[in-house]
Amino acid sequence: MARLEKKQPCCAPGCSKYRVANGYCDDHQHLHTERVANSFAVNAKRVRDKFGYNPYSTARWRALREHVRQRDKSLCQACLEQGRVVAGNEFDHIIAVINMTEPNEQFWDADNIRCLCSACHAIVSVHQAPIDRKSVTLST
Repeated sequence: MARLEKKQPCCAPGCSKYRVANGYCDDHQHLHTERVANSFAVNAKRVRDKFGYNPYSTARWRALREHVRQRDKSLCQACLEQGRVVAGNEFDHIIAVINMTEPNEQFWDADNIRCLCSACHAIVSVHQAPIDRKSVTLST
């Protein structure tokens, strides 16, 4: 017998509809999109402030990302540690850019970058306070 999942209310203040994806109902999906776009903008500003330019838009970053993709065989490294095989489509600095003490060296160190799936990267990104994000337990 199939297990029925409890319907969750929409995260938008005052909305009584049920969520369909990303925590919001169909009417409020734009709030999720705005929240994600804002978090990308905030992160990009942090990186620009630290480096003086956006290193993610350079040929050097694209080459490094491709190297990590090939090394990790395009698989989520966090999921592999838990015995699951999931495609990795995002790249994560193990020592977060905001915590780097030597940004020009740590940012470009392939050993400080890993391939993750979107779900694992979202979980890790929430926990950017720890200096060493390898210690963050992922439970999905």
